[in-house]
Amino acid sequence: MKNTVVIIVFSIISISLKVHAQDNWKPEKVQAGFYTPQRVGQLWDTWLYYYKGQYYQYYLAGKGGKWDSFELMRSKDGVNWQQIGKMLEPREGTTWMGTGHIIEAPDFKNHPKWIMNYSEWFGDKQDIMFATSDDLIHWNKVSDSLRFVQDPKWYLPKGRWDCIDCVKREDGSYYGYFTADPVLEKFTREVCGFGFAESVDGIRWKALPPVEGNITGELGGIQKIGDKYFITVSEGRVAVSDKPEGPFLAQKKNPNMFGKGCDIYFPRFFHNPPADKTLNGNGVLVNHFYTGSETIFSSPLKAVEIDQEGILRLKWWQQNDLLKEHKFYLSSDLKAADAGPLKFFKQRFNTDKVGVIESEISLVNDDHEKSPAGFYFEANSDSGYVLLFNKKETVFGTMNSNGTNLKITVRINRDIVFADKCSVRIVFKRDMMEAYLNDYLVMLKRMNWTGKPGVVEKVKNLNHIKAWIHN
Repeated sequence: MKNTVVIIVFSIISISLKVHAQDNWKPEKVQAGFYTPQRVGQLWDTWLYYYKGQYYQYYLAGKGGKWDSFELMRSKDGVNWQQIGKMLEPREGTTWMGTGHIIEAPDFKNHPKWIMNYSEWFGDKQDIMFATSDDLIHWNKVSDSLRFVQDPKWYLPKGRWDCIDCVKREDGSYYGYFTADPVLEKFTREVCGFGFAESVDGIRWKALPPVEGNITGELGGIQKIGDKYFITVSEGRVAVSDKPEGPFLAQKKNPNMFGKGCDIYFPRFFHNPPADKTLNGNGVLVNHFYTGSETIFSSPLKAVEIDQEGILRLKWWQQNDLLKEHKFYLSSDLKAADAGPLKFFKQRFNTDKVGVIESEISLVNDDHEKSPAGFYFEANSDSGYVLLFNKKETVFGTMNSNGTNLKITVRINRDIVFADKCSVRIVFKRDMMEAYLNDYLVMLKRMNWTGKPGVVEKVKNLNHIKAWIHN
């Protein structure tokens, strides 16, 4: 019966509109790690798929709030990206386009074909539509008769309706999870604030009541890792369940995998990277983009760890070592600021290029105000940004160049007590910066700096400092 359904669906698809990648993109230099399209900064949600040696990263493109297409970048290593072109555009009159995901069609092993969902805010409501492809570049829009719309039994008739991510059930059908607005007063149990649905073929969907749970927000994605199901929602919050039907409950530790106050919005699971290039072979990565500026970039991919307590954590992805392309020599003899506690390197980075700094650091339990240890990034001759570490917490803030007036703006506690000595890694480009302790992501912020780094007071705590750049 399922084979019959699939044949009918793709017969309908074959008569639909075909959309091609544009051929008029200007030649573009490959961008490493951090990526923004030729329409500079006009990038929003990203989602990925890997196939036959190529990483395909799709993104919602256009000016913020007026997204008008899906575009594609592609990579052979997941680090160095090149723009391919425009994949999909909405129908005329669409106010803005919503994001999507890719799944493999039911008979994929015998007939490779992909399904991508997307949404359009058209008129006074948002609907979900579908397109299919035989090569991940050229897409066929499915007939409007198959659009997926709000079911008023459980959801607001004109509420959000966007971005289905899926898990495959044992019988080959799909559960879908997506951004939606449940009518909460209709339920006597606590339900999650997003949508739930099922489909036999990935194109014809039936809405179901929202799953039980205590997390709400725009649905980033769902991923089975081991015997657990993890869901991410906006800002990086994480919920977990033993079953795809829920209940989905917020993580007890590390409830936000980035940390409240970090400059990201919509992290998602990259479902099928090469397993041998994932942590412990778990076959999953996380992708996201930077907010906090008008210029939006996608970020280097992140590895995923599920620790002994079942807590999801983000770590340095081994492929990102490719960002360390050329040695950059930082003088080990640090020059002290005039009569101040900060010490600066003599060299200055070109922030238009990716930079990486690595060192060892000794951590203490003291408050950051009492015993600051970390890095300083010059903003101007009078002040800069600081990134400080102790055994329990990483903080970001500002400080005057004479070491006074420390103002902490973001505090990240990973629910890990770090060892006395740790490795530290800082990766940056332009105004973007992310930091890792013992490979765990501990901070991700925007900072407008001059490229001149230094260390904060406790210079003896930093050892074996190395640096690289990527052209």
